[in-house]
Amino acid sequence: MLFTIRVLMLVLAFTTANFSIAGADEFMAGPVIKNYGKHAKVQQDFNFDKNSVFKVAFDISEQGKIGEVNQKFETLARFINMHVANGIPARNIHLALVVHGKAGFDLLKRPLYQKKFQQKNANSALLQDLMKNQVRVYLCG
Repeated sequence: MLFTIRVLMLVLAFTTANFSIAGADEFMAGPVIKNYGKHAKVQQDFNFDKNSVFKVAFDISEQGKIGEVNQKFETLARFINMHVANGIPARNIHLALVVHGKAGFDLLKRPLYQKKFQQKNANSALLQDLMKNQVRVYLCG
């Protein structure tokens, strides 16, 4: 457990520090989820062991803007893309999207979202891509 916490702290430090120094033109799509989760290639002094296994839960309660992709959901696509781009096998990345509160509206199927907000649910394709990449989605009551 302590090892897991340390790894998560390293991941957080790694992603936060590197994310803040990249310019918008340096972000690239893929390699796993092509339409979401753009990430920047950053020179680094620390490399994860290629056999590392990541088990991370993302707890999200904030609803995205109506008719737009919830940027908090897109964070999972970015996590997958940047780690695979840096040599971690996709099969070693196990993510959970834990949704509660108003963010639950962003999980609605297209017809229900359309009826409630009079707009298409822009999250549908992203959620499909995440689930195709073994992301587990949980809705808490």
